[in-house]
Amino acid sequence: MKFLRPVFFIFLSCASSHCRAADVAESEMLHEAQKDFSSCRGLQGVNVVADGRVVCLRGKIDPAMFLSVAKLRGKIKNNPYVIVSGEGGYVDSAIYIVRMLDEYDPVPVAGDMCASACASFLFLMGRPRALLHCADVVMHRGLWSIDDILTRRIADDVKQRLVANVWQIQDFYDERQVSLDMINKPPADVQRKLDAGTVVSWPWSINKLRSFGVKGIVSENNPDEVVPHDYAETCLAHHG
Repeated sequence: MKFLRPVFFIFLSCASSHCRAADVAESEMLHEAQKDFSSCRGLQGVNVVADGRVVCLRGKIDPAMFLSVAKLRGKIKNNPYVIVSGEGGYVDSAIYIVRMLDEYDPVPVAGDMCASACASFLFLMGRPRALLHCADVVMHRGLWSIDDILTRRIADDVKQRLVANVWQIQDFYDERQVSLDMINKPPADVQRKLDAGTVVSWPWSINKLRSFGVKGIVSENNPDEVVPHDYAETCLAHHG
C-alpha cells in the first residue's frame, strides 16, 4: 500500500526569521501532538491525562461521552491537546462536546480514523488543528434539508430532533466560518454512489479542507494528497 510521504518545511521554504520561527513552532507542535496521541492509544471513551493537559476522546460520540466530558471538565487545563478518534456518532452530542471544550482553547489532534461526526465537528474545535501522519479524517453524508425530513415516515419526536440538528449544524458552521460544502458537496464520484443509495464516506486533502475554511491545520503530510480508504489502520500497523 502506498503511504503518504511526510513533507517537512523546516528552514526550507523561507529565509526570514519570522517564517523560520513559525516553522519551528509547527514542528514542536507536531512533536507534542504525536506524544499526546501515543498517550491516548489503548484508551477508550473520555480520559484526561498528563495532568489535565491532554484530553482523549476515543470511540462513539454519544450522550455518555458528553456526560463524561462534563464530569471530567474540572481536571482539564487551558489549551489542552484533544485527541479525537472514532467512527462518529450523535450530531448533538458532538456539538455539545465542542461547545464545552471551546472555553479551554483546545488544540484538536487527529492521528488515526476520525470519521463522520468526529471529522465534521470534533476536529473543528479550537485552532490550530493537528493532523498526524496516519490521520484519516473522513466525511459521511451531508446535511438533510428540513423539507426532506418533514416528508420522511418517521416519528414526530425524531423529526423534531433532526430539524433541530439542521439548525444547530448551520449555526456551528457559521460560527466557525466553515462552508457546509465540506459535508454537502462530496467529490463527483462519491456523489454518484450516494445518489445510487450506497453508504460511502470520503476524505479531503488538507488544502481542500483549507478551501472550505478549516484554518490552522498543521501537518507533516503533503497538503494536496488525499489518503486512501482505511488508511489509518494500515499506516499505524506499518509505522508501529
